[in-house]
Amino acid sequence: MKHLLVVSMLAAAAIPSFGAGASAAGKAETAALEEALIRLELSWGKAMTDKDYQKVDEILADDWAALDPKGKFLSKAQFMADLKAGVTASQAVEYGPIKVTIFEGFAIARGSNKETATFQGKNSTGEYAWTDVLVKRNGRWRILSSQYTKIK
Repeated sequence: MKHLLVVSMLAAAAIPSFGAGASAAGKAETAALEEALIRLELSWGKAMTDKDYQKVDEILADDWAALDPKGKFLSKAQFMADLKAGVTASQAVEYGPIKVTIFEGFAIARGSNKETATFQGKNSTGEYAWTDVLVKRNGRWRILSSQYTKIK
């Protein structure tokens, strides 16, 4: 029993020093991934304003879905059809700060933006707060789910 207590105390003492080095490397890796995912979010906005629908298609997961400001679900197929038909379009997008939290195999991005746009044929220009869930599949990050709320 005494031996088990000593081994437990030694193990507990060793964990912080072992974790400190890994933690610094882990923090740098996490920060780099956060930046990469922020760039992915920004590239979606650029692809929308550039009308680069192939890039939009690559950024969104095949099973992407969104919850729009009116509480309606929107599938990727419907969204892409609306883009190609010109009833959904972005003329300009300006992003506020974006915060990314990374988990094992997925991440959550939260941010805001101002945009000049149309959504399903109606003017949707305004300021939005949004949350995206990103997922890593086959070694590649894509946006899986989006929810956005018009705040102004």
